[in-house]
Amino acid sequence: MTKLTSYGPKYPIIRAYRLWFLYPLTKDYKAQYKIIHNQINSYFYLCIQNRKNTHDSKKDSIPLYSHTPSSTKILLTKPKNNFRFSMHQFDTYNLVSTLEATGFTHNQAITVMRSIHALLIGNLETAKTNFISRSNLENEIHLFRASQSELKTEIQSMRKIEASALRAETLALRKQLETLEQTLKEDLLALKNDVAIDFNDRKSSNKAEEKNMEIKIQELNNKFTIILGEIRAMLEKSKWDASKYGMCKFLIYGKKLLNIIKVSIFIIAGFALIVVSMRKTIQEEIEPIKPNQSCNETFNKLKNHTLNNHALDVISLG
Repeated sequence: MTKLTSYGPKYPIIRAYRLWFLYPLTKDYKAQYKIIHNQINSYFYLCIQNRKNTHDSKKDSIPLYSHTPSSTKILLTKPKNNFRFSMHQFDTYNLVSTLEATGFTHNQAITVMRSIHALLIGNLETAKTNFISRSNLENEIHLFRASQSELKTEIQSMRKIEASALRAETLALRKQLETLEQTLKEDLLALKNDVAIDFNDRKSSNKAEEKNMEIKIQELNNKFTIILGEIRAMLEKSKWDASKYGMCKFLIYGKKLLNIIKVSIFIIAGFALIVVSMRKTIQEEIEPIKPNQSCNETFNKLKNHTLNNHALDVISLG
């Protein structure tokens, strides 16, 4: 980097310095610094606002200061076919004269003017690179709106197509559902009919089986009644035979039984007479011994002994 000592094309203004040489002047020349700062700001905003007009006017103009360095282009121009000077946002002569009036020398004023000019050029270049023109912006907006409207129409058409496709699918599904419902109803009716037929067949078969069972039970009852009648007849016959046999036996053995009965009656009667006579004899023997009451036990023993002996004698006789 080269330091700036004097004005000339040998020592160009470099953007990296950023007017470093003006900072020491702020302490002594506050009024001049304020003037420079205000002019820079006003000129910069005016340049941004009227950039389009300056860009169009540059095509039909030639530079006044052709002796300036190539890196810095003076924006003060004059028309080709017009003798009047065009009004520009950055008035170099006015700036230099105001700086000289405030206390700067001519060289210092020109140096400050060129530094301000370089700074404005740099800011304009950055503005051009960072921003777009109003016409380009309007074109971009128009293109954006056109693409937006196209996208909107495409989306609407796609939505309509999708909605129509979905409606067609829903209609097809409804038709399929209706056909399925119809087939299901028919299948259910057929199944009900089959179940009713099977139920009736089973009912009839059960009734036939019940009738057959009742007939068989009736036949068994008849057989049982016949068998019971035969058994009763056999029992009556056996009773009659037994009674006949008993009567015959009774008639055959009747005489013997009568004789036995007679003998037994006679024996019993004899035995009774013997017992009565024995009681009388014993009573007669016991009467004189009554005062002696201590001999009751002996009397009872003798009585029992005599009775037993007489009974044995009667049994032996019989």
